[in-house]
Amino acid sequence: MIVINYENSHSGEYLSLIEMKYKAQKNYVYFLNDLKSTIAFSEKYQNPHFIIIKDGENVVGHCALILDSNLKKGEAFFGFLDVIDDFNTFKILWQSLIKLAKSKNIRILKGPINATAWHQYRVMSFSDNSDFFKSELFCEAYYYEFYKTQQPSKEILYHSGFRENFKFLISLTEPAYKAAIENGLIIDEIKNISYEQLGEILDISKVVFKDNWAYTDLSMESFESLYSSQKLSTHLNKIYFLRSGDKILGYLSSLIENDDTLILKTIAILPEFQGKGLGNALVYKAHLDAQEKGYKNIIYALIREDNNIKNFPKEEAVVFRKYSTFEFNI
Repeated sequence: MIVINYENSHSGEYLSLIEMKYKAQKNYVYFLNDLKSTIAFSEKYQNPHFIIIKDGENVVGHCALILDSNLKKGEAFFGFLDVIDDFNTFKILWQSLIKLAKSKNIRILKGPINATAWHQYRVMSFSDNSDFFKSELFCEAYYYEFYKTQQPSKEILYHSGFRENFKFLISLTEPAYKAAIENGLIIDEIKNISYEQLGEILDISKVVFKDNWAYTDLSMESFESLYSSQKLSTHLNKIYFLRSGDKILGYLSSLIENDDTLILKTIAILPEFQGKGLGNALVYKAHLDAQEKGYKNIIYALIREDNNIKNFPKEEAVVFRKYSTFEFNI
């Protein structure tokens, strides 16, 4: 095997490995287009260094050291990591990554992250073998064990779940919705996101998620490169904006997986308005709409285990995937 280091992407070789591993997967085209956009993002706004492992002419491993200037000194991301099911190949790839990181005076690696923690990341630690849903990072089951052999200093846990019966949740959250409306709050339902509304989403997200693990600041330009109005509107079911007069207090977004299934993605309420049931008001509206439109399933995507969503009712909800991200002291 040979190891090749590039200071810029040779995405054609990387994508050949992606095609070999994932082409048969449902939602492959969505995943591939998303992956291409994150590679372009990283090359434009970060300082990635790519490593490719070849066995003859075949690419058998790929990763990137991502030197994001928003991170603390001595820290870096790693990501865009895919490798065949062979521990020795992973070990060569990982040792090459560590060697490269140390040469750049990196002491802490965070990941795996494809460009930024605003976007696709995490490695799968459990699955019921169901198809990957839209916006979920494709991953191999054996990756988790590979990473664990490298003794991470920190592991951050997430999960995705689904619910088939919305009646319980609707009845539970209806009082919060009625209270919000009685207090003069308004929920706007948006299908086609404007540039200005995209900016409002960014502004709220910066405030709500600034203390999240691996958070890095994004400019409007860089945010739009990941979440353009056109891209959001193509796959979006709705974004629900909760507002008081002209002030946006929070939002909830949902994507269309198929004719039967919605994906609930981000829910964000400004800190000064949290604890008042406003998140439940958005949850009520989204689930009521889903029920009225005949959706049979809702996926709750990529929930961090230790955030406030832990109080989200779990009756009739099934966790079907678990994930981790890691930090490594090198």
